[in-house]
Amino acid sequence: VRRSQTEADVVISNTGTGTLTYSIGDIQYGWRASDWLSSEPASGSVGAGEDVTVTLTVDRSKLRAGFYGARVPIVTNGGTEEVLIIVFDPVFDN
Repeated sequence: VRRSQTEADVVISNTGTGTLTYSIGDIQYGWRASDWLSSEPASGSVGAGEDVTVTLTVDRSKLRAGFYGARVPIVTNGGTEEVLIIVFDPVFDN
């Protein structure tokens, strides 16, 4: 997530023939702070050959200057993948 960004989109694609269900698992915060990242929608389903966009939102009011990291698990009935989010919040933006 760039310095001025507060959101990042993750696209979940269903390349199969059935319905793909998904949910955002417990976000694992790497260092410094926690609870600064949320997702919308947090769960849902994707039809065959379709995509859905999940928006990850950074709450910069919970961050001080420095680097922050989080692993976001996307749990589906087809397996689990992780998205790594790294945020840099510089001193002069707070």
